[in-house]
Amino acid sequence: MKSKSPKRKVNDTIPKVSYYRKPKDMGIDEYQILLRKQYAETQKFEIRKLSPEQVYADYNVQQQGSKQWHRVALRHPNPGLNFCTCLDFKTNQLGTCKHIEYVWVYLKEKKIPVKQIANVPVPIHSSLYIKYGATRQVMLRIGSTNTEKLIQWKNKYFDRNQILDEQHFENIDSIIKEAQTIDENFRCNDDALAFILQQRDDVLRKKKIEALPQNSIFKKLIKVSLFPYQLEGALFAARAGRSLIADEMGLGKTIQALAAAELLRHINGINSVLIICPTSLKYQWLSEIEKFTKSQASVIEGPMHVRAGQYRNQSFYKIASYNAAGNDHKLINHERFDLIILDEAQRIKNWRTKISYSIKQLQSKHIIVLTGTPLENRIEELYSVVQVIDQFRLGPLYRLLHNHQHIDESTNKVVGYKDLHKLGTLLSEFTIRRNKSVVSNQLPERMVKTLFVPMTQAQRDLHNSFQADVSQIVNRWKRKGFLTEEERQKLMILMGQMRMVCDSTYIIDQETRHDTKVEELMNILEEAIFETDQKAVVFSQWERMTRLVAQELDARGIEYEYLHGGIASKNRKDLLEHFRNKRSSKIFLSTDAGGVGLNLQSASLLVNLDLPWNPAVLEQRIARVHRMGQQRKVQIINMVSMDTIESQMIAKLEFKQAMAKGILDKGQDVIFMDESSFTKFMQLVESTMPPPSSEDSTNTATVTQSDVAQEIATERETFTSSKVDNPTNRQMALPFESAEGNPPADVSVPDFQPEEIVKAGAAFFEKLQLVIHKENGLQMLVKSITKRDETTGQTYLNLPVQSEESVAGFLKMLAAMMNK
Repeated sequence: MKSKSPKRKVNDTIPKVSYYRKPKDMGIDEYQILLRKQYAETQKFEIRKLSPEQVYADYNVQQQGSKQWHRVALRHPNPGLNFCTCLDFKTNQLGTCKHIEYVWVYLKEKKIPVKQIANVPVPIHSSLYIKYGATRQVMLRIGSTNTEKLIQWKNKYFDRNQILDEQHFENIDSIIKEAQTIDENFRCNDDALAFILQQRDDVLRKKKIEALPQNSIFKKLIKVSLFPYQLEGALFAARAGRSLIADEMGLGKTIQALAAAELLRHINGINSVLIICPTSLKYQWLSEIEKFTKSQASVIEGPMHVRAGQYRNQSFYKIASYNAAGNDHKLINHERFDLIILDEAQRIKNWRTKISYSIKQLQSKHIIVLTGTPLENRIEELYSVVQVIDQFRLGPLYRLLHNHQHIDESTNKVVGYKDLHKLGTLLSEFTIRRNKSVVSNQLPERMVKTLFVPMTQAQRDLHNSFQADVSQIVNRWKRKGFLTEEERQKLMILMGQMRMVCDSTYIIDQETRHDTKVEELMNILEEAIFETDQKAVVFSQWERMTRLVAQELDARGIEYEYLHGGIASKNRKDLLEHFRNKRSSKIFLSTDAGGVGLNLQSASLLVNLDLPWNPAVLEQRIARVHRMGQQRKVQIINMVSMDTIESQMIAKLEFKQAMAKGILDKGQDVIFMDESSFTKFMQLVESTMPPPSSEDSTNTATVTQSDVAQEIATERETFTSSKVDNPTNRQMALPFESAEGNPPADVSVPDFQPEEIVKAGAAFFEKLQLVIHKENGLQMLVKSITKRDETTGQTYLNLPVQSEESVAGFLKMLAAMMNK
């Protein structure tokens, strides 16, 4: 029978209280009970009575607007003996909830006689049930059948308050069977049985782990050696079964979780693990699993009907994003995963969000939660994260806040916290947290992590378009055995474009904004700077990429220093001083314009948004943080886009070495590469390129060579002999020309002062001398200014110039000199 909530007036017998402020003369529990009664009176519910002939029966109750029905078992007019399946009832320790209170409202509106309500029946059957309070206890309720025999029997297992002693949990099966021989209708409620089995499994699992050779067991389970603190963390998580690893960023929470999973597989025979992480980290987890374990793993992605099949595949690890898991929580619960690993769990710190709610509906015997920042701003965030592990451990939220918040009585605002050591004690049974200072003697001086991130489809389309054009050039080289200088320059520009779009489409066109690295960087930085003394340096080759990061930092109110080619030398000192000495200056954001010797050792985290082709540049970046005088362990995170030229560079170390020895060695351009080096380089380029679709395919991306030139010039600044201090000079650092030999329209050519001309000329002759005196340098220079006809093979001079007018001017000057 289904009944909608009838129109009604608020019961005048219930005092009105504010939802936002507790009356001063009212206890916290009394206040919370009144709030639920008031809510039941004023909100709309639907109700289905499951036993029409009785008052004390089971009801299904649903608040209007909610999709979830809750079963209410009404057993007594006083709180404590009634039951509701909602989470609030199980955790609030009040013995009631809004659903139970609504049943009473419903009965009063039905004008049920007082005598009928006062006539509380004794249940026919006896049962085991959970009493929800500060701790959960398994209780015995004796019914009206075979009462005397059950009273005699209960003394063997229950205390005088009819609480089942935990030492008997191990034999619960035989205890239930024994009771059923007395009363065949004796039963154990589902939540009571689940609690008993969980407690029993916890004891058994801990015994198994204690019996293992703990110092050597992981050598058989994973491919790498664990640091001592990581061994401790993995054992802790496996023992606890449901745990929070809250180590500071950079201490290897991932490997600890995987080691714990492999141990649970070894001792408990678990068959399936679901890893839930941010979208940008799915393939990072896949890479880590392949690196550290011998187990199979797969990524959950695609439309829902495809994901449904993926959850059922045979791989031990399955990796899903928060959005997918939130939408698929019913599918996931149907598959009954043995272990769920929740990475970057601060994503569910806001318990009001739909994803947070859905994730907390997931069911699994074991769970490992990973976050370096379980509490960032408010205790409610910590409470939300802990709910996933143990929804009972911290008690009701209202009591937690009441016990640990300092409230300004005049404004009713939170002004501080108290008794946090008690909170730490509550967490200690299932939480392990270490920071770098505690385990510093176990860490290497320098820890490097490659973080693989996916690209958006827009990025992927541009990258593939550039890649197709590179493949065309490679094909021409294979057929002819050489490339013209124009083709070589085009090749370098296209490969530069491929790298740029790995960061963001904004670098290419300055109009669109498709990227994933910036968001992932913000997650890293927000976790890193949670530690008050932690500072980070962020590098990108592309100035436009650093602009995007600066915008995000501004939006979040994070203080930072920003160094790029447009910062004058005289102002750079102030940036460094602020970063070293100001506690609030957490981030140093920089292009490679800083030059060698920049001292950033006050930081202990370095994030490379992109990797330079020249390994020397990468080492220069690292040396700015990891240098003499550095007192901390340094963590380096290299961001690499999946299945792109970036990941191919990582996979082929030779490729980077060839680039360093050829194109970028001491700032030399591709024209100074000897043919044997260029041939090797082209072979490596070929190995990273897929076959082209057609010879005549063209690049459909809208980008000018001058855009690419400006951005590529940023990296060149590191290698030019004179450093640049402003945007104008930055464009002068490398004189790019268009394919027709004219300066790009949007690259300004500033006026030269006489002394600048002299300096430029001197620098030219110095570089010319270096090239000529280098081994094979003269031959390389000759090849760079000559060109071979593709059909005749004849060689002739090929000097790039800005325009025909500039040639005419040069010839006039030469003629005048000859006439003198």
